[in-house]
Amino acid sequence: MSSLPSRTDRLNGALYGSFIGDALCLAPHWIYDPEEIQSRWGRVTDYLDPSTNPYHSAKTRGEFTHYGDQAICLMQSINHVDGFSLDTFRAEWKAMWTGYAGYIDGATKSTLRNGRSDSHDLAGASRIAPLVVGLHKEEPRGILQAITEQTALTHAHPEVVDAARFFGTLTLSLIDGSPWEDALKKASEADYMALEPEKALAAVDSVIEKPPAAALDTLGRACSLTDGFPATLYFLQRFRDSLSDALIENANAGGDSASRGLLIGMVLGAEHGVGHLPEHWIQELQAHPLIFQWLEERGLHPEA
Repeated sequence: MSSLPSRTDRLNGALYGSFIGDALCLAPHWIYDPEEIQSRWGRVTDYLDPSTNPYHSAKTRGEFTHYGDQAICLMQSINHVDGFSLDTFRAEWKAMWTGYAGYIDGATKSTLRNGRSDSHDLAGASRIAPLVVGLHKEEPRGILQAITEQTALTHAHPEVVDAARFFGTLTLSLIDGSPWEDALKKASEADYMALEPEKALAAVDSVIEKPPAAALDTLGRACSLTDGFPATLYFLQRFRDSLSDALIENANAGGDSASRGLLIGMVLGAEHGVGHLPEHWIQELQAHPLIFQWLEERGLHPEA
């Protein structure tokens, strides 16, 4: 029997898993019909050229969607102040959009224009892996506070903030070595303003035996947390034993796959460790050198 991954392996897995989950979805992102994805690329199992995707045509293979780019911005802001500062992240987040060649979503436009957004999209909760990993030496309460602040910057809807805290709690528990059921129970039973995890988990249970396309026909594929939260839980529950299978199935399932992928990769990366990610997925990320260096500077000495 193989030994459990070390804490460092879990932390590396959470960060790389999250970014890989986004990058795998770059080309098929926001294509809602799984059959259209199949007809364009066959089965998505690797990074693809997104030039025919109208949202991400300015990108190239192995890059991120605008979600992943914001997570990179968050990651770098942590090193700039050796921790999390909302003021620092806000300033750097605003600066990244000047001359940005990729897609700019509604929540971003609203925040840039009005200083806030009440977006209900899952994406605001999806970019938290750099906080979970970069602040790993801090108390969970402080990490969850940072998660709350970064999410509310662009997605202030209470349910989205709750979802970020849910996935943060789940991931932190897995990094600390908690068994899956214990970690899920802890996340589900935390106090939330609006989120109802047990209701979402019941919805997932009702479709867990269905293949992804059919399950998401019921749970939904859209950007809203109403769809994205249970859909993400479905992939976590159905494909929990295989990090790579979970990410591949998510990419092929259609809709707002990138926001789900960031979370699926983070959570299952934290459970299984970086060793469960195919080496070429890590090496072919265009941001791999940046991520590797960041992990070294945080004292995590990545092995990949």
